[in-house]
Amino acid sequence: IEPQASMPDIFLWLMSGAKRLGYTRIPASSVLFSHNEAAKGPLSGVFSTFTLVNPDDETGFDLGGVVRCALWFGREDEADHWWQYQQSHLSLTVYAESYENQIISAPGSGKWTQKGILMTRPAFSDADGRLALEKEAFTAPYGWNFAGDWIVEPDPSVQYEADAGHSQFNEEVFEVQVRIPGGTWIQAPANPWQDVRGDPATTRDEITCPQGWAWADVWTYDLQRAVDGEGWEYTVQSGFMSWSPQEKLYHLVRRRRWVRERRLRERIIKDTQSSEGWEYAPLFNLQFHAIERKIDLVRRRRWRRPMTATREGLPPTPTLSVKSGDGKDAITQYACPRMYVVSKSQHVYQLRAHLYQARDLEAGDKSGFSDPYAVVCFYNATQQTEKLSATLCPTWDQTLIFDNVKLADPLPHTNQNPPQAVVEIYDWDARGAPEFLGRVFCSPTVIDPSQGYEPVGLKWFKLEKGNIRQGELLASFELFLKDNAELPEMPPTRGSNYMVPFKVRPVLQKTRVEVICWGLRNMSTYELQSVSRPTIEFECGGQRIVSAKMTNLQANPNFDKPHLTFDVQNPRSLFYLLHLSIVELDQEGPAATSIVEHISSTLRQHSASTSSLQHRQDKAPPDSLEAFGLTDPNGFASTSSNGGSASSSTLQHHY
Repeated sequence: IEPQASMPDIFLWLMSGAKRLGYTRIPASSVLFSHNEAAKGPLSGVFSTFTLVNPDDETGFDLGGVVRCALWFGREDEADHWWQYQQSHLSLTVYAESYENQIISAPGSGKWTQKGILMTRPAFSDADGRLALEKEAFTAPYGWNFAGDWIVEPDPSVQYEADAGHSQFNEEVFEVQVRIPGGTWIQAPANPWQDVRGDPATTRDEITCPQGWAWADVWTYDLQRAVDGEGWEYTVQSGFMSWSPQEKLYHLVRRRRWVRERRLRERIIKDTQSSEGWEYAPLFNLQFHAIERKIDLVRRRRWRRPMTATREGLPPTPTLSVKSGDGKDAITQYACPRMYVVSKSQHVYQLRAHLYQARDLEAGDKSGFSDPYAVVCFYNATQQTEKLSATLCPTWDQTLIFDNVKLADPLPHTNQNPPQAVVEIYDWDARGAPEFLGRVFCSPTVIDPSQGYEPVGLKWFKLEKGNIRQGELLASFELFLKDNAELPEMPPTRGSNYMVPFKVRPVLQKTRVEVICWGLRNMSTYELQSVSRPTIEFECGGQRIVSAKMTNLQANPNFDKPHLTFDVQNPRSLFYLLHLSIVELDQEGPAATSIVEHISSTLRQHSASTSSLQHRQDKAPPDSLEAFGLTDPNGFASTSSNGGSASSSTLQHHY
């Protein structure tokens, strides 16, 4: 089969209700099936990782999500071949499904009924409450038979709260106050405590710390937003989503966000569902949860009845018919049942993400540096490294461990195509949201400990910010098969964090960096002003040194003391060498300093051993630069942010 130019692409959408959260566009030729391996698409029937784009993001940096799925596109008469041979480890399970709905008769009474003002849904309906689905009205479709009776089976997604997969989590609740024109602020009589959407929420003092978690702080109101000095933001009326940090006479509603951090102490696998399988919510159009709260007025539970196919192979697509009414008023409606793919084999893994360092990151602060930290997402869990201050080449030296990761693929499939880990680098800011610096997708190395263990070495991964490459990450990822196998010993610890194992991390040695900072040339204006009193700051491996300040660039463009030296712990291997960050500052006044330009350069081309340097000095003329261990002073130059050229000196470092 040869794909035609008119064959449409495949769009994969991530939905939440009627809202589109993310999408990806997949060429049909990449999943097209053919018996000829040379003509078959590379992703046909193969579980792959697809990156979703956020349709509401204008910057192109936001990630709409990551989906791991298998797509197959071919003729209908070849569908059995795909199901029996390519996906033989999967089984198709189909259920007839109906939700039983109830409302509370009176708040606090504990009695539930199916009659009342709040009962806006049929007694039995679909998940959205739009279609009446009585259990007795279902008829099995062609090619399928009912297997067993109706059973209560809650939706597994309800068991996952907002903190699922996190080791740190911020509880939040909004305090709401109202007033009449010209009056004073009082607590809102209807819903004094709300969530971010304005729905009723549990009061601040009644929010408890879940089992396995511990509070890390006390309740404080959030000032890291567009709010006034007491954390309030103002609006005209309830439901009006435009908030202002400044109070006006016409503002009648205000709110402030209270936050409290809690940290995971012990992962506890617990059953959060009630014995009867009910899910609760304040109203039917709000989000349901497993644990009943005081503000909940409605509840529902899911009834399911399994169906089995009457023939082997890939069965026909089922369509359930539901009859309602009697006689001439009888109406037949059709509903598509829930279809699930269940794996016949499941294995437990442990991922060890060794994040050693990054280099050549983007400067996120006005100081010319960043306060970077890394966030690693793998499967359904997320962890982050510690935050480092004022550096473009951070050395985290940290291992993040994702334990008890359950993958449904057979072992050969996982070994050939494991799930990818997503690493994102952010710049932490004291006020406002963290700034995105770059992202990379990393494929882990699958290791079976029973077959022996050889540490996976670190490698450089290119970070990307949109379509622009921005820095590199030095890391390695090991995915251990944990099924009844003894794993290698845990990495050493530093405080509460795991370090990169000694067999994985590079060998360090003391390195001296020598810089001859001659001066600046061809500097044009910066922000419509002339650069007059510049200074140069050099940073490498957390160590920094600052040159002398020029008195007047136009009168004398050279520095008084050009020779600068500092020591840093650098890897012995040239492959892992750190980058040198160079920042040009201009002092505009007694306390005002601006960043004119910053660049980053590798030390590999400037490195020399002490023995080779001594040999070169012995042969050099006494008045030459080589006699001092230096090379051409025009060794590196960069284009400054104002369009001019800033000529920096060559550096030489010795082992």
